Formats: sequence, C-alpha cells, structure tokens
Amino acid sequence: MSHPHSLKCKTRKFLACTLSAAMILSLAGPAFAADSPGIENSSSVSAMERLSNELDTLSTQELQKRFTVRNAKGEIVSPISNQNAKESDLWSTLDPEADHVQGTATEKVYRSFHVPADKNQVIVAVVDSGVDITHPDLAGHIWTNAGESGLDANGHDKATNGIDDDGDGYVDDVHGWNFLGNPNGQNINSNTLEVTREYARMKKKAQAGVLSSDERTYLAKVEKMYQDQKNARQSEYSTFSQVVAAYALLRANGLKEETTQAIAAIPSSSTEVIAAKNLATRALNAGYTSQAAAKIVNGIKINFDLDFDSSTVVGDHPEVLDEKGYGNNDVTGPDAMHGTHVAGIIAADRNDFGIDGQALNVKIMSVRAVPDGDERDKDVGNAIRFAVDHGARVINMSFGKPLSPQKAYVDAAMKYAEAKGVLLVHAAGNDGMNTESYDNNFPNKRTLADTGARDIETWIEVGASSPQADQDLPAGFSNWGKTSVDLFAPGTDIVSTVPGNQYKSLQGTSMASPEVAGVAALMLNLYPFATAQEVKNALMSTTTQYDGLQVAQPGSENLIRFSDLSVSGGIVNAYNAAVQMSSLK
Repeated sequence: MSHPHSLKCKTRKFLACTLSAAMILSLAGPAFAADSPGIENSSSVSAMERLSNELDTLSTQELQKRFTVRNAKGEIVSPISNQNAKESDLWSTLDPEADHVQGTATEKVYRSFHVPADKNQVIVAVVDSGVDITHPDLAGHIWTNAGESGLDANGHDKATNGIDDDGDGYVDDVHGWNFLGNPNGQNINSNTLEVTREYARMKKKAQAGVLSSDERTYLAKVEKMYQDQKNARQSEYSTFSQVVAAYALLRANGLKEETTQAIAAIPSSSTEVIAAKNLATRALNAGYTSQAAAKIVNGIKINFDLDFDSSTVVGDHPEVLDEKGYGNNDVTGPDAMHGTHVAGIIAADRNDFGIDGQALNVKIMSVRAVPDGDERDKDVGNAIRFAVDHGARVINMSFGKPLSPQKAYVDAAMKYAEAKGVLLVHAAGNDGMNTESYDNNFPNKRTLADTGARDIETWIEVGASSPQADQDLPAGFSNWGKTSVDLFAPGTDIVSTVPGNQYKSLQGTSMASPEVAGVAALMLNLYPFATAQEVKNALMSTTTQYDGLQVAQPGSENLIRFSDLSVSGGIVNAYNAAVQMSSLK
C-alpha cells in the first residue's frame, strides 16, 4: 500500500485532491479497513464534513468532552504530557488539616517521623502495562533480581545470557516479567475485552450445537454486553477515524508536519480540504496527532475483534493456566504510560525534581500483564505468583473487568499471596457503580462460593476521591460499596511519571490504588516487622472521617453519606496510620 504522502495530485500546485471514500480508507492504513470486526467504519469525505460542521456548533466544554478519550478501563486519558510538574498540582500527599485538601497526610509523616532511606527496603510489584525503568524519577527505585545479576560461570552477564540462572522458570527476569510478549521480543499492546473473548467462545459452542440451557442464557448475556460496550465506543471510534482520514487528506495535499501553522497553510480550495483542516486543527489543539488518533482507533478495533487471539503472538497455551516461562523480560513494553504513572505515585524520588512518591525506600518490580483491553485471568494469576515468589510485600493492581471466566485460578493466586503475608491493593473501578454484588467487577476480594466464599484478609479495595471535602469528595466515576470497597484515596488530577522523562495528570481508581500501595510501603519502611494484616488494619482504622457529609453518589445524582461508600467510611491517612502503628510491638 502506498504511503499517504506518495499520492500525488494531478495539479502541481496541490490545489485540491478529490479523494473517494475508498482512497481515504487506504490512506488511513490497513487498520481502518471497512470490514473491521464489530465496529462500523464511517470514514468518508461526507462524514468528515458532517463532523466538522457539527464541531463548529459545540461549546468549548462540549468540544473538550468530544475529544475526551477513555481507555478500556474507563479512565480519562489525556494525550498531553506536562514537562514540568507544578507544586500546585501535587495535592495527593498533603494534609487535610494543615493544607485544607483531602490528601493522604504523607508529607506530615516525613515531617514527624524518621523514615529510613538506607534500610527496611520494601519491594512493591506493579502488575500493569509496563514501567519505564529509565525514567529519572524512577530509575533508582527499580527492583533487580539478584539471581539474574552478575556474571555466570562462563563470564557472561546473567541479565542477558539467555539462561534461567535462578531456576525460577523465567529467563533473564532481571527487573520483573512480561506475560504479554514472546521470546522473540514481540509484545502485545492492545488486546480484546474479556466480553469479546467470551462472546467469541460461546458463539463457537453454539455453532457446534453443544450449549446447555445455562450456557444459552450466558451467551445471551455476553452478547448483550458485547453489543452495549461496542455501541458505547462507536462515537469515539467514528470521531477519531475521521481525524485520521483528515490528516491523510491533508498529507495528500502537501502537509509535511503536523502543526497548526502547517495545517493553516494548506490551500482551502475545496469543502473537503476545509473540513479536514478544521477537524485536524481541533484534534491537534486537543493534543491528538495522526499517530495518537490512529492508536485510539486501532485499539478499539482490537478490543472488539472476535477473531483476535493474543496467544498467536505470545505463543502460550491459553488452556494451561499454570504454564510457566511464557512471555519475555521486557518489563516496559510498547506503551508503559499507565504502569509508569502508577509506579511514580508509589516510588518517585523524593527530591527537588519532578514529583515525590509516597514511599521512600522502595523498589518497583514491574510485572507486565495488563494490555490496552482486558487482562487474561491466566496472566493475572501468574503475575501475582511471580511477585510473591520474588519477594514483593505489596502488589498493586490497577485494573479490572466485568467478567472473569477463570476466577478460581485468580482466587488461588490471591490465597497464595495471603498465605505468604503479601498485601494486595486493587483499584475499585471507574463505572460509578455499587460493586457489593461481587459479580460485576473482577478481580475482587470475595472468593467463589464453590471454593468456600470468603474475603481475602490481605486485600484492600480502593475508591477514588477528590481534593475538596464537599459534595464532590468521591470522584464521580469511582465504584463504591459499603462492604466491597475498603477505603478511598486521591484519584483525580494526579500528576505522575510517564515515559519519555515526562509527567502527566491522569485520573481514575488506577491512581487511587497506588496511593494506598505507597502508603502501605511507607508503613513497612517505618515498621518492617508488621504483617500485611496489621498494615491493612492500621490503614482501615485511621482513615480521615467526614462525619455526616452528604456527597453525590458516584454514577448518579442521589445524595449519600460519604461514610456509606466504603467499609472504613474514609480516606487513607498515612500520618494517622503511622501513629497507630508506632504502638506495635
């Protein structure tokens, strides 16, 4: 296929290339073929003009909403990075009493306690999309596997000798492990949603005529879920498909660089080019280059592709859940933004540069198991076991999904972590819903009934909160539950590290969870003899309370007491927890 800029107009002055819808699709690249599985492709010149005209009628706020992108986990993702983190943006570790924002009071801990920088080191596993281990605010806090370090008997570097030196079943697992790649260095970035995988699986069973009555009911359920979720992404998919097509049309008309000045300089000699200039300019002002827009569209397509199978890349055997050794040691992966942001919240250097993480003497173990899409239960279970077996005392899990077909396998891994005294910290999710039924958000702390339903004792489920103690204290997107969510933590407008030595503000329970994981690591810095259960008990019993405060129930306009949104009824408070734990013997 020709590259877009190789297509030439018949006129030498690049006046106006009239491109057919098929040509626009070809310019957009192979990922935008019209037969995209499950997603309607509306890329055409007329559609571009309609969208351009529609955007002209929107207010600034409506435009911002139109270009707001949520990832597969429901978190708002901004394409723009903040090169310098401003002090005014860093609210999450501040003290509710002294600073009048509802932070974790972590800075008060550092003012009031001696936190050792040279002992009591804590390993925190970040099970996520990958971590940029070279970021200057994180590089000094990356875990190194002693068994894969130094020289082997032949004088070769154990980190790169292609040998499982420590005999753990993973080759060259120096800084963690990547369950989303293969030994040849290929990695999965986007993957299908769990509902896509389940719908495809059940459809095949139905075609074979082997469905029971219960399975037919389940098929109807997953089909509806699949269609509902696909429809919910259609507007986003259509908008960004047109953005990609607009950039392609402009390149065909002479655009050499993606800047507003270069776009403005393209002659506006046809309605199609005028629409493309308008659309591309608005997208660029919102931070979306053609590459960023294409990434969004490609990710959505794969999320709903009924034929996509990540195992063809990874090379594992998906039916063998306890399989060891598949994957590779690339703990960063193709897109480590989410995991790097999470890691920074926990462990960024506490210095005058960038941001300050929650914990001081901490090492991050990157365990890559979360794609742009839904993580597989197999990978989650194996990631937890890897982290436990390699010394993690805290595991952060900023991910979730509405279905878990192999939940029993994940439950077994959670019980293993519990038995080994490891604290499991999990993001509650971003659907603005009550999760007390334990059947709509996975993984969760409640084990399956057929294996003896109970709550994992070392599990902390975290909702997201906002800076001000008013009606909007709980983040409007946060999941909640008087028995299912344990506590809340800062999760809106959180600035942290992202790849490329940069910083970005993100929001979601994915950000709230590492605030708590970091506080837990800080408690273990101070009190290394404490058990996971003792740390959890301290965090739960010392939260900042808001007696009688009526807040907007997340996901609705109803009012509810903030204390009724979680087990503890409050927001994690590091200082209060440190004071209480000081009495431990």
